[in-house]
Amino acid sequence: MKQVSLLWTLPLLVVVLTGCGSPPREVPSARKDIDEAQMAMDSSRSKERVGDYDMALGDLRRAREAINKGKTYAEDTDLSKLNSMDDEVRKRMMDLETRRLTKASEPVKPKAVAAAPKTEDPEEKKKREEAAAEAKRLAAAAKEKAALDATFKVAETKTGPAKVKEDDEPVPADVKTAAKKKADGEEEVAEGEAPKRKTAVGPFPELLQGSPPLEIVKLTTRGKFAIAYFQLYNKDNNGRRIMNVAVIFKNANGQEMINPLSVATFSYSGFKPDITNPTEQSTAAAVTSGSHQITGGEGMQLAAVGEHDRAGDVKSVGVIVVFDDGTKVSAAGPAAGAEAAAPVKGLKLK
Repeated sequence: MKQVSLLWTLPLLVVVLTGCGSPPREVPSARKDIDEAQMAMDSSRSKERVGDYDMALGDLRRAREAINKGKTYAEDTDLSKLNSMDDEVRKRMMDLETRRLTKASEPVKPKAVAAAPKTEDPEEKKKREEAAAEAKRLAAAAKEKAALDATFKVAETKTGPAKVKEDDEPVPADVKTAAKKKADGEEEVAEGEAPKRKTAVGPFPELLQGSPPLEIVKLTTRGKFAIAYFQLYNKDNNGRRIMNVAVIFKNANGQEMINPLSVATFSYSGFKPDITNPTEQSTAAAVTSGSHQITGGEGMQLAAVGEHDRAGDVKSVGVIVVFDDGTKVSAAGPAAGAEAAAPVKGLKLK
């Protein structure tokens, strides 16, 4: 009986032992995606050194595609490497975007025309004069283009309510009431829908459904400082995080006066414009890459401070805001121009 029992247990032992030799799970490798992303990043640096920012940004976008692809299945050290590369690519894209836009606003310098010899053929003299006239025309065109680029976009002309012509039909009383409410800033709301408006804050107007995504509302100068007040409005339902803000203060000729990289931007909440040095805010949070987010349907009020010995010559400002989804908004103004801030009693300016 014992021999028979032993024979019956042998198949079971064989089955158990054969299961012990299964190979371990192979960890997927993202080395190919890492190499591809690294090559694109190296290529971007080469193009950046020669000032080709558009091509450099294109290489960084290819690097992000490879990184995102690898992150879908990478593990352990590969995943850590991809996350580190992703952070580096994001920061470089923000920096390149600012440098590219700043470079685009600079006037194009015309090539100097070689001096003509003292004795020259009449045909050569005619060609030289034509070349000089063409160079002058190109210089004027470049100056006009630079002025347009500096404003980033033409401000929209605000018009009042349309006037009723004498031969038009009489307007019903309820329509007149609705038009009056709209003119007074009261937005008409459909039944069952909450009004999309926010209370005005400081120098900023109320946020209405038709408010622009970026509006420069005020520009003041005092001593060595220029302060621009601008308002953002996120019309989308999804939140958008601010990754970069470029603020360019310009004189009456549209020339840049303050380096955008030295301009400090703050949330208007808690901002104190009347302190000795407005760039040193203690209560307002400075806006840095990724520090602030605008939720869907909401707005944000900001103040940017620039310092210059001739800040009183600042007459306009251009603003570019880049978001984490790759979109950007820009505006120029204000329409009223710059105004000198009222002196603060007992305050000694820097």
